[in-house]
Amino acid sequence: MIALLYKTIDVGILVTSSYWKRNAILPLIFTFSLLSYSCNRASDTGKELAQKSKRELLKQSGKMMDKLFPKFDSAQADTENNRKRFKEFIQVDLTPDIHGIYCFDDRMGIDSDFSFAFYCNYETSRKIIEKHHLKADTSENSRVSKGLQHDFPWWNKDSIALLPFYSADSGRKLHRNFWYDSLQQKAYYFEYDL
Repeated sequence: MIALLYKTIDVGILVTSSYWKRNAILPLIFTFSLLSYSCNRASDTGKELAQKSKRELLKQSGKMMDKLFPKFDSAQADTENNRKRFKEFIQVDLTPDIHGIYCFDDRMGIDSDFSFAFYCNYETSRKIIEKHHLKADTSENSRVSKGLQHDFPWWNKDSIALLPFYSADSGRKLHRNFWYDSLQQKAYYFEYDL
């Protein structure tokens, strides 16, 4: 009987050890799968965070560059950049009557100048005149600024010179000029410093 008991225990150990030998790989596969999934998920999350960080960095650097070196689109009207520059320089609300906004900047050398041409109604032109404290001007100031202006299809210096002229000079050597064509409902704004 004792011999039979030893034999049963021996067979039980043999069966149990062979079961674990055959099936020991299952827990390893399961553990590896979990680790692999976790690592892939962590990797994907890391990549996603890196992409978000990169997008935010580009967005913030774009804003910084726009503040340091604002863009003016002289070849196309009503771009986002032109609308931004309009708000910064003209400083009136962009109402529905304002459209066809072109602008240009020249900041080379010791002086700088900025040109804007756009369509607007008479009320908006009056707001601009009031905002910048512009006065009707019949002096030679119009001719002085004409020499600084640039030629564009949207900026005809000779035609502009025939329009009513408004100007304001600040004590900081900043000069603002404004012309309004009531027939075409088109305004021209020129700002320069010397």
